[in-house]
Amino acid sequence: MQGLADSDGYVHFENQEVHLIVSPNVELVSRILISIGIHHTSGVNKGLDILKISIKDAYRLPIFSPRVKSYRFKLVQRLASAKRLNRGPWPTWLSSQVDGLVAGKHSTRGIMLDILDRHNLLVRASNVRRHARKFRLES
Repeated sequence: MQGLADSDGYVHFENQEVHLIVSPNVELVSRILISIGIHHTSGVNKGLDILKISIKDAYRLPIFSPRVKSYRFKLVQRLASAKRLNRGPWPTWLSSQVDGLVAGKHSTRGIMLDILDRHNLLVRASNVRRHARKFRLES
């Protein structure tokens, strides 16, 4: 699995998933993942079959080699260990920081990375987008 992931896998940062390009072996790789207890979903990206694995499961496996310590492994490690917020409104400090980043025309990914870098906090892309829309309407 690590060989497949290191050559044909990537971290989908905004969805907090690892995607494996598995065409034409989707059934085989899916059975392997099931046999080792890794939940996944399937999809298609640019005409290629992919399997999607949560960051937590990808890190637990580990899907990328911890010996190689590639940038993909390090990103999965970082995302798996990052803090997350409970449901409900964001703290005021986070809203203010995101407002500043939105005003500075940062992308959703850029905002998520900034918050992760500064606070080891992972915020969902959908929440960043919703907050950005609200901020733009109020500005």
